[in-house]
Amino acid sequence: MEVLLIDPYTRSIQNVVCEASLDALRWIIGCDVLEAVPFDSAHDVWVDEDGLRVSDALGPGRAAYFVLSGLGGIHLIGGKAVIAGRGKAGPTDADVSVTQIDARVSFPKDQRRAFDVARTILDRGVMFIGSVDALATARQRALEDRHRILSLLAS
Repeated sequence: MEVLLIDPYTRSIQNVVCEASLDALRWIIGCDVLEAVPFDSAHDVWVDEDGLRVSDALGPGRAAYFVLSGLGGIHLIGGKAVIAGRGKAGPTDADVSVTQIDARVSFPKDQRRAFDVARTILDRGVMFIGSVDALATARQRALEDRHRILSLLAS
């Protein structure tokens, strides 16, 4: 199958031909546990489920991030990601071009600052929403994260 690889280490987006399997995506991304996040009605973005944590463990100067618009918002992603078509039996050929994805990806100039933003998001931990107050707090935190990511892009 043909997919798109977003690589923040080389600051590139490229077509990759691989076997149509989750093992192939794990190998391309370089991870153990994949997470598929809806990108649009026909595609998913496959990321390392622990991407921000792994990038955080690498530390500043070794971690690499990119910002992707789509997925219902603006997201900071740690490490590599693959865009593939969404099929009933798993990933399929991506029906988008490098140019289309390039318009939705930004590689922060200051990766140290991206590391700090990712660290702030991680420090919040997992939040279980169990009340209206918790929902309001989660929404406020999401808005703060969005602001941090947008300010990162502006630098």
